[in-house]
Amino acid sequence: MAIEHVVLMKFSSDTPEARLQEIYDVFPKLIGAIPGVETASLGANIRLSSSEYTHIAVVRVADRQALEAFGPHENHVAMGAMLSGIMLKALILDYETEHP
Repeated sequence: MAIEHVVLMKFSSDTPEARLQEIYDVFPKLIGAIPGVETASLGANIRLSSSEYTHIAVVRVADRQALEAFGPHENHVAMGAMLSGIMLKALILDYETEHP
């Protein structure tokens, strides 16, 4: 059963646009670079008035085994390093889904 890995993030308001663009450019490359990652999307929260989180990332992995391998994978760790210093907080949720 596939798993959706959802990360709600609050980025610093003074994050340069160029830094955000670099993250947007790198994020989709997780697909194929990390075994078991089927989809990866990242975007700005368009309902800021209803949430304190500014961005949302969703990564679909094939199964629980893929999720366990995803966390410590060097590309995932590198993405975390890119977010260091601009991500003020995050809420991470994982759920299983049968939907394609």
